[in-house]
Amino acid sequence: MIVDGADSGYALPWSLIKKKLVQDNNFVVTFSPILNEISAHSDYLIPSPAYLESMTDVPTSIGSNVATFALSTPLLKKQDFTNEPIDIIKEIALRSNISIEIPSIEELLKQKVEAIHSQKRGSIYVYSDQSSVSVRDISSADELWTRLNEGAVWIDESSNQTPPKKITFALNPELSHENKTDCFPLVAYGWRCATSTAQISPILSKVFQETELRNVNGVVSINPTTAQQLGIMHKDQATLSTKNGTMKVLVKVESTVRPGIIEASIAPLLNGIETPLHPSGKNILNLCEVTNNGTWRITTANLQKA
Repeated sequence: MIVDGADSGYALPWSLIKKKLVQDNNFVVTFSPILNEISAHSDYLIPSPAYLESMTDVPTSIGSNVATFALSTPLLKKQDFTNEPIDIIKEIALRSNISIEIPSIEELLKQKVEAIHSQKRGSIYVYSDQSSVSVRDISSADELWTRLNEGAVWIDESSNQTPPKKITFALNPELSHENKTDCFPLVAYGWRCATSTAQISPILSKVFQETELRNVNGVVSINPTTAQQLGIMHKDQATLSTKNGTMKVLVKVESTVRPGIIEASIAPLLNGIETPLHPSGKNILNLCEVTNNGTWRITTANLQKA
Protein backbone atom coordinates (compact mmCIF):
# COMPACT_ATOMS: atom_id res chain seq x y z
CA MET A 1 0.00 0.00 0.00
CA ILE A 2 1.22 3.49 -0.87
CA VAL A 3 0.15 6.39 1.37
CA ASP A 4 0.90 9.75 -0.25
CA GLY A 5 1.66 13.06 1.41
CA ALA A 6 -2.00 14.10 1.48
CA ASP A 7 -2.42 12.18 4.74
CA SER A 8 -0.91 14.12 7.62
CA GLY A 9 -1.06 11.10 9.90
CA TYR A 10 -4.06 12.52 11.76
CA ALA A 11 -6.81 11.84 9.25
CA LEU A 12 -7.47 8.12 9.71
CA PRO A 13 -6.78 5.66 12.50
CA TRP A 14 -4.10 3.13 11.62
CA SER A 15 -6.46 0.28 12.52
CA LEU A 16 -8.74 1.33 9.64
CA ILE A 17 -5.86 1.42 7.12
CA LYS A 18 -4.63 -1.94 8.41
CA LYS A 19 -7.98 -3.54 7.50
CA LYS A 20 -7.22 -2.80 3.82
CA LEU A 21 -3.95 -4.76 3.79
CA VAL A 22 -3.68 -8.33 2.53
CA GLN A 23 -3.04 -10.90 5.22
CA ASP A 24 0.38 -12.10 4.07
CA ASN A 25 3.42 -10.37 2.59
CA ASN A 26 1.99 -6.87 2.91
CA PHE A 27 4.06 -3.73 3.22
CA VAL A 28 3.31 -0.05 3.48
CA VAL A 29 5.16 2.79 1.77
CA THR A 30 4.55 6.30 3.09
CA PHE A 31 5.40 9.66 1.56
CA SER A 32 5.66 12.34 4.22
CA PRO A 33 7.82 15.36 5.08
CA ILE A 34 7.51 14.55 8.79
CA LEU A 35 7.25 11.61 11.16
CA ASN A 36 3.62 10.93 11.93
CA GLU A 37 1.17 8.27 13.07
CA ILE A 38 0.98 6.54 9.69
CA SER A 39 4.70 6.62 8.88
CA ALA A 40 5.39 5.01 12.26
CA HIS A 41 3.70 1.86 10.95
CA SER A 42 5.31 1.96 7.51
CA ASP A 43 7.88 -0.46 6.19
CA TYR A 44 9.33 2.25 3.96
CA LEU A 45 9.26 6.01 4.53
CA ILE A 46 10.14 8.22 1.56
CA PRO A 47 10.63 11.91 2.43
CA SER A 48 8.39 14.14 0.31
CA PRO A 49 8.63 17.92 -0.12
CA ALA A 50 7.40 19.92 2.86
CA TYR A 51 4.89 22.74 2.81
CA LEU A 52 5.90 25.54 0.39
CA GLU A 53 8.60 23.35 -1.21
CA SER A 54 6.46 22.17 -4.14
CA MET A 55 3.62 23.39 -6.31
CA THR A 56 0.06 22.41 -5.45
CA ASP A 57 -3.46 23.76 -5.71
CA VAL A 58 -5.37 25.57 -2.98
CA PRO A 59 -8.75 23.92 -2.30
CA THR A 60 -12.01 25.79 -1.98
CA SER A 61 -12.51 27.15 1.53
CA ILE A 62 -14.96 25.38 3.80
CA GLY A 63 -18.36 27.07 3.71
CA SER A 64 -17.80 28.82 0.38
CA ASN A 65 -20.92 28.90 -1.81
CA VAL A 66 -18.84 29.00 -5.00
CA ALA A 67 -15.87 27.02 -6.27
CA THR A 68 -12.42 28.64 -6.23
CA PHE A 69 -9.01 27.69 -7.56
CA ALA A 70 -5.56 29.05 -6.81
CA LEU A 71 -1.96 27.90 -6.98
CA SER A 72 0.46 27.51 -4.10
CA THR A 73 3.84 28.01 -5.71
CA PRO A 74 7.15 26.98 -4.08
CA LEU A 75 8.76 29.58 -1.85
CA LEU A 76 11.48 27.31 -0.50
CA LYS A 77 14.03 25.14 -2.28
CA LYS A 78 13.11 21.47 -2.27
CA GLN A 79 15.55 19.31 -0.35
CA ASP A 80 17.65 17.06 -2.60
CA PHE A 81 16.67 13.90 -0.71
CA THR A 82 12.90 14.44 -1.11
CA ASN A 83 10.73 13.00 -3.87
CA GLU A 84 7.29 13.81 -5.21
CA PRO A 85 5.02 10.73 -4.90
CA ILE A 86 4.09 10.96 -8.57
CA ASP A 87 7.78 10.78 -9.58
CA ILE A 88 8.24 7.57 -7.59
CA ILE A 89 5.15 6.07 -9.26
CA LYS A 90 6.71 6.91 -12.63
CA GLU A 91 9.93 5.19 -11.61
CA ILE A 92 8.05 2.08 -10.44
CA ALA A 93 6.21 1.91 -13.77
CA LEU A 94 9.47 2.34 -15.69
CA ARG A 95 11.30 -0.40 -13.81
CA SER A 96 8.27 -2.70 -14.08
CA ASN A 97 8.17 -2.20 -17.86
CA ILE A 98 4.67 -0.75 -17.59
CA SER A 99 3.89 1.56 -20.47
CA ILE A 100 1.80 4.36 -19.00
CA GLU A 101 1.80 8.11 -19.37
CA ILE A 102 1.83 9.80 -15.96
CA PRO A 103 1.74 13.62 -16.08
CA SER A 104 3.73 15.74 -13.68
CA ILE A 105 2.13 17.79 -10.89
CA GLU A 106 2.47 20.95 -12.99
CA GLU A 107 0.89 19.25 -16.00
CA LEU A 108 -2.05 18.07 -13.91
CA LEU A 109 -2.59 21.58 -12.57
CA LYS A 110 -2.41 23.01 -16.08
CA GLN A 111 -5.14 20.57 -17.13
CA LYS A 112 -7.36 22.05 -14.42
CA VAL A 113 -6.59 25.57 -15.61
CA GLU A 114 -7.38 24.61 -19.22
CA ALA A 115 -10.74 23.18 -18.09
CA ILE A 116 -11.56 26.41 -16.23
CA HIS A 117 -10.66 28.54 -19.24
CA SER A 118 -12.66 26.36 -21.64
CA GLN A 119 -15.83 26.87 -19.57
CA LYS A 120 -15.50 30.67 -19.67
CA ARG A 121 -17.05 30.87 -16.21
CA GLY A 122 -16.27 33.12 -13.30
CA SER A 123 -13.46 35.62 -12.90
CA ILE A 124 -10.02 35.97 -11.38
CA TYR A 125 -9.30 38.28 -8.47
CA VAL A 126 -5.86 39.87 -8.17
CA TYR A 127 -4.97 40.66 -4.56
CA SER A 128 -2.10 43.04 -5.37
CA ASP A 129 -4.28 45.68 -7.02
CA GLN A 130 -7.72 44.38 -5.92
CA SER A 131 -8.82 44.04 -9.53
CA SER A 132 -11.13 41.49 -11.07
CA VAL A 133 -11.05 40.10 -14.62
CA SER A 134 -13.67 37.89 -16.26
CA VAL A 135 -12.38 34.57 -17.60
CA ARG A 136 -14.13 35.44 -20.86
CA ASP A 137 -11.69 38.34 -21.27
CA ILE A 138 -8.61 36.15 -20.81
CA SER A 139 -7.28 35.19 -24.23
CA SER A 140 -5.84 31.76 -23.47
CA ALA A 141 -5.31 29.09 -20.84
CA ASP A 142 -1.61 30.03 -20.80
CA GLU A 143 -2.50 33.60 -19.84
CA LEU A 144 -4.80 32.31 -17.11
CA TRP A 145 -2.00 30.04 -15.86
CA THR A 146 0.40 32.98 -15.75
CA ARG A 147 -2.03 35.15 -13.78
CA LEU A 148 -2.70 32.34 -11.29
CA ASN A 149 1.05 31.80 -10.90
CA GLU A 150 1.37 35.48 -10.05
CA GLY A 151 -1.06 35.09 -7.15
CA ALA A 152 -4.54 35.55 -8.59
CA VAL A 153 -7.45 33.32 -7.56
CA TRP A 154 -10.24 32.05 -9.79
CA ILE A 155 -13.76 32.49 -8.37
CA ASP A 156 -16.68 30.69 -10.01
CA GLU A 157 -20.04 32.29 -10.73
CA SER A 158 -22.76 32.06 -8.10
CA SER A 159 -25.23 29.27 -8.71
CA ASN A 160 -28.93 30.02 -9.10
CA GLN A 161 -29.94 26.48 -8.29
CA THR A 162 -32.75 25.84 -5.85
CA PRO A 163 -31.39 25.22 -2.35
CA PRO A 164 -31.45 21.51 -1.50
CA LYS A 165 -34.13 20.21 0.80
CA LYS A 166 -33.24 19.60 4.40
CA ILE A 167 -32.06 16.08 5.12
CA THR A 168 -32.33 14.32 8.46
CA PHE A 169 -29.69 11.74 9.34
CA ALA A 170 -30.36 8.89 11.74
CA LEU A 171 -27.13 7.55 13.20
CA ASN A 172 -27.01 4.12 14.78
CA PRO A 173 -23.43 3.65 15.99
CA GLU A 174 -22.42 0.21 17.17
CA LEU A 175 -21.95 1.29 20.76
CA SER A 176 -22.35 -0.77 23.89
CA HIS A 177 -22.46 1.18 27.12
CA GLU A 178 -22.97 -2.02 29.11
CA ASN A 179 -25.26 -0.03 31.44
CA LYS A 180 -22.27 1.77 32.94
CA THR A 181 -22.93 5.34 34.03
CA ASP A 182 -19.26 6.29 33.52
CA CYS A 183 -19.18 5.32 29.83
CA PHE A 184 -19.96 7.90 27.18
CA PRO A 185 -19.73 8.23 23.39
CA LEU A 186 -16.33 9.62 22.41
CA VAL A 187 -16.76 11.80 19.32
CA ALA A 188 -13.51 12.56 17.48
CA TYR A 189 -13.32 15.59 15.21
CA GLY A 190 -10.63 17.50 13.36
CA TRP A 191 -9.88 21.00 12.17
CA ARG A 192 -9.04 21.36 8.52
CA CYS A 193 -5.54 22.83 8.13
CA ALA A 194 -4.86 22.26 11.83
CA THR A 195 -2.48 19.37 11.36
CA SER A 196 1.18 19.25 10.55
CA THR A 197 0.89 19.02 6.77
CA ALA A 198 -1.54 21.81 6.04
CA GLN A 199 -2.76 24.03 3.24
CA ILE A 200 -2.09 27.09 5.38
CA SER A 201 1.13 28.41 6.84
CA PRO A 202 2.42 26.47 9.87
CA ILE A 203 2.87 29.89 11.50
CA LEU A 204 -0.91 30.33 11.56
CA SER A 205 -1.30 26.86 13.06
CA LYS A 206 1.19 27.88 15.76
CA VAL A 207 -0.89 30.96 16.59
CA PHE A 208 -4.19 29.20 17.18
CA GLN A 209 -2.54 26.37 19.10
CA GLU A 210 -0.70 28.60 21.54
CA THR A 211 -3.71 30.88 22.05
CA GLU A 212 -6.01 27.87 22.65
CA LEU A 213 -8.23 29.20 19.88
CA ARG A 214 -8.79 25.57 18.93
CA ASN A 215 -8.23 22.41 20.89
CA VAL A 216 -5.14 20.33 20.15
CA ASN A 217 -4.19 16.70 20.69
CA GLY A 218 -4.81 15.49 24.22
CA VAL A 219 -7.70 17.89 24.93
CA VAL A 220 -11.29 16.73 25.41
CA SER A 221 -14.44 18.76 26.10
CA ILE A 222 -17.50 17.82 28.13
CA ASN A 223 -20.69 19.53 29.22
CA PRO A 224 -20.95 20.96 32.79
CA THR A 225 -23.65 18.38 33.57
CA THR A 226 -21.34 15.56 32.51
CA ALA A 227 -18.46 17.12 34.43
CA GLN A 228 -20.53 17.25 37.61
CA GLN A 229 -21.50 13.62 37.14
CA LEU A 230 -17.84 12.61 36.82
CA GLY A 231 -16.53 14.94 39.51
CA ILE A 232 -14.26 16.72 37.04
CA MET A 233 -13.45 20.45 37.01
CA HIS A 234 -12.40 22.70 34.12
CA LYS A 235 -8.73 22.16 33.15
CA ASP A 236 -8.47 18.97 35.25
CA GLN A 237 -6.19 16.17 34.09
CA ALA A 238 -8.00 12.92 33.39
CA THR A 239 -7.54 9.43 31.97
CA LEU A 240 -9.46 8.62 28.80
CA SER A 241 -9.96 4.90 28.15
CA THR A 242 -11.47 2.79 25.36
CA LYS A 243 -11.10 -0.85 24.35
CA ASN A 244 -8.03 0.19 22.34
CA GLY A 245 -6.07 1.79 25.19
CA THR A 246 -5.75 4.81 27.47
CA MET A 247 -4.17 8.26 27.39
CA LYS A 248 -3.84 11.27 29.67
CA VAL A 249 -5.97 14.23 28.58
CA LEU A 250 -6.78 17.77 29.62
CA VAL A 251 -10.50 18.32 30.18
CA LYS A 252 -12.33 21.49 29.20
CA VAL A 253 -15.82 22.05 30.58
CA GLU A 254 -17.91 23.86 27.96
CA SER A 255 -21.64 24.41 27.71
CA THR A 256 -21.50 24.09 23.90
CA VAL A 257 -20.90 20.33 24.21
CA ARG A 258 -23.95 18.10 24.42
CA PRO A 259 -24.47 16.38 27.80
CA GLY A 260 -23.31 12.79 27.88
CA ILE A 261 -20.77 13.30 25.08
CA ILE A 262 -16.95 13.45 25.13
CA GLU A 263 -15.60 15.59 22.30
CA ALA A 264 -11.97 14.96 21.40
CA SER A 265 -9.83 16.95 18.98
CA ILE A 266 -7.71 15.17 16.37
CA ALA A 267 -4.64 17.36 16.05
CA PRO A 268 -0.84 17.24 16.38
CA LEU A 269 1.06 18.01 19.52
CA LEU A 270 1.37 21.58 20.72
CA ASN A 271 4.47 22.43 18.69
CA GLY A 272 2.62 21.52 15.47
CA ILE A 273 5.62 19.74 13.96
CA GLU A 274 7.31 16.44 14.80
CA THR A 275 10.99 15.58 14.57
CA PRO A 276 13.08 12.56 15.61
CA LEU A 277 13.90 14.45 18.81
CA HIS A 278 10.26 15.33 19.45
CA PRO A 279 8.11 12.47 18.13
CA SER A 280 4.35 12.44 18.41
CA GLY A 281 2.76 11.27 21.62
CA LYS A 282 -0.27 9.01 21.71
CA ASN A 283 -2.97 10.36 19.43
CA ILE A 284 -6.70 10.18 20.03
CA LEU A 285 -7.03 8.17 16.82
CA ASN A 286 -5.31 5.27 18.57
CA LEU A 287 -8.28 5.03 20.91
CA CYS A 288 -10.95 5.11 18.21
CA GLU A 289 -12.67 1.81 17.54
CA VAL A 290 -13.32 0.87 13.91
CA THR A 291 -16.72 -0.75 13.50
CA ASN A 292 -17.64 -3.50 11.06
CA ASN A 293 -18.91 -0.95 8.53
CA GLY A 294 -15.64 1.02 8.63
CA THR A 295 -16.85 4.00 10.67
CA TRP A 296 -14.78 5.19 13.62
CA ARG A 297 -16.00 8.64 14.63
CA ILE A 298 -17.90 7.41 17.70
CA THR A 299 -16.37 5.12 20.32
CA THR A 300 -17.52 4.11 23.79
CA ALA A 301 -15.11 5.65 26.30
CA ASN A 302 -14.52 6.07 30.00
CA LEU A 303 -13.27 9.33 31.51
CA GLN A 304 -11.86 9.45 35.04
CA LYS A 305 -10.15 12.23 36.94
CA ALA A 306 -6.43 11.57 37.22
